[in-house]
Amino acid sequence: MSSNYFDFRLFRFSEPGKAPLQWQGNGKSGILIIYNHSELATEDRTFLENILKAVKLSPVADHVFLLGCPPGEHWPLSSICRDHAITTVYIFGTPLAQLGIRAELPPYSFTRLGDLSLLRAHALSTIRKEREQNKNEKAGLLWQALKAKYL
Repeated sequence: MSSNYFDFRLFRFSEPGKAPLQWQGNGKSGILIIYNHSELATEDRTFLENILKAVKLSPVADHVFLLGCPPGEHWPLSSICRDHAITTVYIFGTPLAQLGIRAELPPYSFTRLGDLSLLRAHALSTIRKEREQNKNEKAGLLWQALKAKYL
């Protein structure tokens, strides 16, 4: 019985140039924010803008790229970041495998992966809804991570 050691995919690639057509913002600060829907709800966008304003990343449209990654879509994160000078990625609620990351990242903590600094967190809607109920566990963890990096 012959076995081929190379019968699996090491990397998953999307169409080249697809991400810049679907993201929003200018990304002047080299930050990419990935969220787990095709479109960011108005309440979640306002919540995100308030968070980023607190760490002096406003206006958001100038400082960051926003990219929706709904279930089933895959993005080659490493090549996107390399091709667009992105150094920091916030991942809100998107499974890491969809981004081509085959490692477990601790939540609410910046982790270095090569030249990238990655922050994994729950979906923005989950954090926002918890905060609206005066429960600040997830929002507090997010704030501590951002404060440690930027302030």
